[in-house]
Amino acid sequence: MTSSTNRKFVLTPIMFMLIFLTKTSFSLSDLMNETVIPHGVLTTKQVVIVNKLGILETLNLHCRNGEKDLGPVSLKPEEKFEFKFLTSIFLPPITYTCSFQWPDAGKELFFDIFRTRRDGNVCDLCIWYVFDGLICQLRPDKKSPTFCHYWDLKRS
Repeated sequence: MTSSTNRKFVLTPIMFMLIFLTKTSFSLSDLMNETVIPHGVLTTKQVVIVNKLGILETLNLHCRNGEKDLGPVSLKPEEKFEFKFLTSIFLPPITYTCSFQWPDAGKELFFDIFRTRRDGNVCDLCIWYVFDGLICQLRPDKKSPTFCHYWDLKRS
């Protein structure tokens, strides 16, 4: 009984600190470097999206999750867009969904560029290449195969 009470006493302040820090403007990565938050509690994830459509194709994209809208972005061929965020086993799963448009696509396409359940243990640096017919994630660890998703380009 005493150990259960002690665990609650220790975990409650940690959870409060995590919630407080994620809702404030402090730099969490700076705090992690100063060991205020134990290593492994928060993980920095970076998503990179690279336009591989072709020589003259501009890729228009717009990424967001439930709380954060990253705004519209236009990428010329071979240009990249990247963003970072923090995840934790103590926080709800994160999903960033992006819309993609380019002239040959014929319509707006949507894809979950990051899902905690799919990507959380696979990559800290998640690199995606957008091609005309598919989007592929390069797995830098080489332990997992490259993951590709084929676009549904059927014109309505």
